[in-house]
Amino acid sequence: MKKIISLLWLFSMLIACNSHTNITTMPKQDSIEFVNPPAFLRIYKDAYQHSFTIKYEAKDDRDIALTLINQYGATMANQLKSVKSGTGELTYTFALDYLLDESENYQVRLVTRPAGASWHENIMFKNIDLIAKHDGKPIGVSGITLTPSQFSLKPNTTQFLKLNFTPAFVSNEAVTWQSSNPQIAQVTEHGVVKAIAEGTASISATTEDGNLVASSQVLVKTIAEKAVNFFEEKNGLLIMEAENLPYHDGGWELREDIRATGGFYIVWNDTNHYHHNTEGRFETQFKINTPGTYEVRMYTRQAEGYEGDKGNDVFLGFYGQHDVGPNDKPLPDYYKYVNRSTEVFGFGGMSSELADGLSGVVRLKIDKPGVYSMQLAARSKGFEIDRFIIFNSEKYSHKEVADRSLFESPILD
Repeated sequence: MKKIISLLWLFSMLIACNSHTNITTMPKQDSIEFVNPPAFLRIYKDAYQHSFTIKYEAKDDRDIALTLINQYGATMANQLKSVKSGTGELTYTFALDYLLDESENYQVRLVTRPAGASWHENIMFKNIDLIAKHDGKPIGVSGITLTPSQFSLKPNTTQFLKLNFTPAFVSNEAVTWQSSNPQIAQVTEHGVVKAIAEGTASISATTEDGNLVASSQVLVKTIAEKAVNFFEEKNGLLIMEAENLPYHDGGWELREDIRATGGFYIVWNDTNHYHHNTEGRFETQFKINTPGTYEVRMYTRQAEGYEGDKGNDVFLGFYGQHDVGPNDKPLPDYYKYVNRSTEVFGFGGMSSELADGLSGVVRLKIDKPGVYSMQLAARSKGFEIDRFIIFNSEKYSHKEVADRSLFESPILD
C-alpha cells in the first residue's frame, strides 16, 4: 500500500512539474496595459480601420506584438514592434479590407517577450474582447483622383483606372463612371476603359457622396502603347497590383474577384509558351529611393482546372540593377518564375532555372536610388497574378510583407 501511495505521490509531482513548465508569465517588474481600449470594432463598407495604444514598463528590451483574431480563432492581422527597457507608449493601426461579420466577437491579443527570445519562453498574453458593429458615424469623401490621369490605347484594348479616395477608407465608395465620347472610348461600372476608335475622350468618376469628380484623358490611336505607370518604393517596400500594370490585351485578361487584394487580377488565357519569352510581353517601371537588397515575391493563383506544374509560372526579368539568384549568380535576361496555389491567391515565388543552378529566391541588389524596370512575358496558360511585392529583405520578414492589408505603393504618371 505504501508503494502505491508513493507512486501516486510521484506521479502527481510529475504532473505538477510539467504543468509548471507550461505556465508563461512575465517578470513582475514588467507591466503592460491597453490605453482606453475600444468597446467595439468599427466596421463600414466591409472594411475597418482602428488604432490600439498601449502603455508599457519593461525591465529589459522587449518585442511586443499585437494580433487581431476573428471569431474562429484565426489571425487576421498582426504587427510586431520592439522597445528598449523603460516606459513608453506604442500605437498599432490596422486598416484591412477583410469582411467583418456584424455582431460577431473578435479579440485583440497582446503578446510580449524579451528581445530576440523564443515565443515559447517568458511571454505574456493580454486580451481584450470586442464586437464588430457599425457606430452610425459615416466617413465622408474629401477627395478623389484617378490613376493613370492620362494614357493612350490601341483600338479594342483596355485600361483599368484606379480610384483613389481621401481619406483612404470612406463609408460610401459608390461612383458613377462616364465617357465624354463613347464612340471613342467606353467605360464599365468598374472603371475598365475600352478603346473603340481613334480619337480622344475624357473618362470621369463622380462620387455619390459629395458629387466630387475625377477625370482621366485617353488618346486612342493605332500606334498607341498602354500607359506605363511608375510605382514608388517607400521605406523599403514596393507593392504593385497586377491590374495597374501595363499588360497587353489579347492574351492577358482583366478579371474581378473579391479574393484578390484590389478586387481584380490578370490571367494569361492564351496558349502556353514554354520555350520563348516573346508573347504577352510588357514592362513596368519603379522608383527606388532606398538602396539595399530587395526580394521579389508575388500573390498568384492557378486557374480552375490547373494544378501541379500547370498554369503556375511566367517569364520575369529586371533591368537597371544587379540581380542575383540564391547562389549569387547573375540571372539571365528572362527566367522562369514559379508560384503554386489553387483556390486562393498564395504568397510566394521563386526562380526555377534548374539547369543553371539558379533555382530559389530572387534578390535585387540595388546600390543607388533611381528608376528601374520589370519585364514580364507569358509562359503558362491559366496563371493568375494578383500583386507583386518587392521588399528590403533586411528590414521586413515574409510575414510582414505577406499582409494583404498593405496598401499599393504610390503610382506616378
